[in-house]
Amino acid sequence: MDEETREIVSSFVAESREAIDEVEPLLIEMSASGEAPNADVLAKVFRLFHSMKGSAGYLQFCSIERVTHRAETVLVDLRTGAATPTPALIEALCRVLDAVRERLAQVAETGIDEDKAGEFETLGLNLGELSRKTVASAGSVGSSSTTTPAAAASIVTQPTSDGVSLSDLIEPFIVEGRDLLDACEQALLSLETDPEASAPVATAFRALHSFKGNCGFLGFGEIERLAHAAETLLEAVKEGDVTRSANVIGALLATVDALRTAVARLPGDSAFPEAAIQVAALVKVEANARSNMAETRIGRILIQRGDISSDDLIEALVVEERPVGQVLAERGLLSPAQLDAALVEQAQRRGVAPSNETRTVEKPQTSLRVDVGKLDALMDLVGELIIAETAVIHAPSSQGAGDLRDLPKAFAQLDRITRSLQNVAMSLRMVPIEATFRKMIRVVRDVANKQGKRVTLKLEGEETEVDKTVAEIISDPLVHLLRNAVDHGIEMPAVRAQRGKPVEGTLKLSASHVGGEIWVRIQDDGGGISRARVLEKAVERGLTSAADASSLTDAHVYAFIFESGFSTAAAVTDISGRGVGLDVVKRQIERVKGRIDVSSVPEQGTTITLRIPLTMAIIEGMLVRVGDTSFTIPLLCIRESMVPRAQDVTHLADGEEIVRIRGQLLPVLRMHRFYGIEPRHERLEDGILVVVEDGGQAVCLFVDELIGQRQTVIKGLSGFLGDPRALSGCTVLGDGRISLILDVAGLINTVPCAA
Repeated sequence: MDEETREIVSSFVAESREAIDEVEPLLIEMSASGEAPNADVLAKVFRLFHSMKGSAGYLQFCSIERVTHRAETVLVDLRTGAATPTPALIEALCRVLDAVRERLAQVAETGIDEDKAGEFETLGLNLGELSRKTVASAGSVGSSSTTTPAAAASIVTQPTSDGVSLSDLIEPFIVEGRDLLDACEQALLSLETDPEASAPVATAFRALHSFKGNCGFLGFGEIERLAHAAETLLEAVKEGDVTRSANVIGALLATVDALRTAVARLPGDSAFPEAAIQVAALVKVEANARSNMAETRIGRILIQRGDISSDDLIEALVVEERPVGQVLAERGLLSPAQLDAALVEQAQRRGVAPSNETRTVEKPQTSLRVDVGKLDALMDLVGELIIAETAVIHAPSSQGAGDLRDLPKAFAQLDRITRSLQNVAMSLRMVPIEATFRKMIRVVRDVANKQGKRVTLKLEGEETEVDKTVAEIISDPLVHLLRNAVDHGIEMPAVRAQRGKPVEGTLKLSASHVGGEIWVRIQDDGGGISRARVLEKAVERGLTSAADASSLTDAHVYAFIFESGFSTAAAVTDISGRGVGLDVVKRQIERVKGRIDVSSVPEQGTTITLRIPLTMAIIEGMLVRVGDTSFTIPLLCIRESMVPRAQDVTHLADGEEIVRIRGQLLPVLRMHRFYGIEPRHERLEDGILVVVEDGGQAVCLFVDELIGQRQTVIKGLSGFLGDPRALSGCTVLGDGRISLILDVAGLINTVPCAA
């Protein structure tokens, strides 16, 4: 068992033990009361058994899954009133819990769920028999085993008195369903890379099996039928009855997309009429694949090539159970060269070809998992905060007695705790970027296949943690950038061969922490961006003049590609060419206060870096004053601050000012002129110059006064203000006044000669 599987099993065991500990007292209370069980209690017991069954099924702990499914069926009858909770029935349920608890100990130790003695099967049968007896005594027709999925679904979706059933069953099904479909998709993509591997088939089969079981229980019949058809095809793949061809894998990926679409419609619409068409398509694909399999068996190929006779093949098949080719070679009926040639032909016939499918856009998830260690740290800090608050409130000096020397110590402790509390609270929202990155594998694969290109996507820094909101927002920009990289960046195999490059292009998607930012890089080894072509298009669209074009830096030139409607493509395709994709990227990244850097070398490749703040909630800032207005400058953008000397200031003919700082000439931006504020100082020597930089460019901001460093809680600006110049938000100061937060990148872009 590998480390990842061991961790999953450990989590399953822990969660199941907690569920058993919670269920057992409820069952005992139900038996002791002698009254009709409370609907809410039954619903809670039912949900716990249902969750345990689903997890066991996913991990292929079959005996646990079967016995919990039996218990779940009994609880359906209890909830509908078809059965009554007799002491014998409750006792049988408790025995199931005891057996599962013991089996969990075995699973925790060995990772295996074996029912060699048939103990669980016997428990399940006894439980079913007891339930049937109570159903019969209650006057119900039939048995509990005949409960239909639709009936079960009506029970599941029927809210209890506190209204928890729907949200507690449908919503977890949606979340778990997405996870299972993602796991299935990743396994199928792995199978496409290595068609002979068995692990991806088993993973995809387990995921679809669990998904199908959950659908059946909740009564989503059409979705269940489609999942069952895909499961049948996967089983044929697993058993070697069909070829692992492009058509088979493509059809399964299309089914995953269809199932994802169905899940995306929930909980509002469970109808899925498209299922019948998709099922028919799968049946046809399976039939063709079975026919192709017969044509790709090594024995048939050897006969068609004239290497052996039918009698040789029959003798080898009857007498031996080893690979046919190996048997024939050992008997001298086949040379190694003939066998190798036949195997190559077999691989070509079973080869994986391109498949074009469309991805389904999913709703963002509103929940996330949090490490219990972080919650423990949060609780510890809350306890310390209460102690520190008591120390401040009851300090003698705060009540007018004693001196004030004890207050600074109490305030320092309070400051330390609140900062630690802030850090832990922010970390609760941090999630690994791995899930977002792994979704891109399918994007690159689909576009490359459609373009007839060979592209490898390499992922780095998947463990990098980002704010959950950031992870969700950058998903669409990454899709556009990667599609663009494959479509415009990576050349066709023939062109790459002419340029002396490997015919298989390489895309690298990486993430890392740099200062207070997350840097997400998309690098390709393609043809690069044509500066001349971009400038030609920019002049044509009036974004710059022909006279200014030659003086623009590469950064300014490449920034044009993110303008709305800007495209250098010769023709519009279903992938790109309309000039809207990169505009979306720009807007989404600006939404999280990020920025985009582009660098490119002709015929070597392009690198696009998304620089996104680590958190969008709290930053360290420097509070400054201009006239009577307060501004906050992000601390990470400040290089230094100083009072300039008169001899270091140069006045240009156009009225601009430049100051020499450590041998470097930097432009001066007077904040009071930029925002139309009455200043306290006009002479540079009387105020303060704050040197800020962004993206390698720097400028000096002239302010009246530095107030000091502050932790800044960012608040958005109202839409009524329109699009204010170079402002990213505001914050409320301790005295209730508002301080505007400067957008340093926006300020620097307004200064033509920024260094």
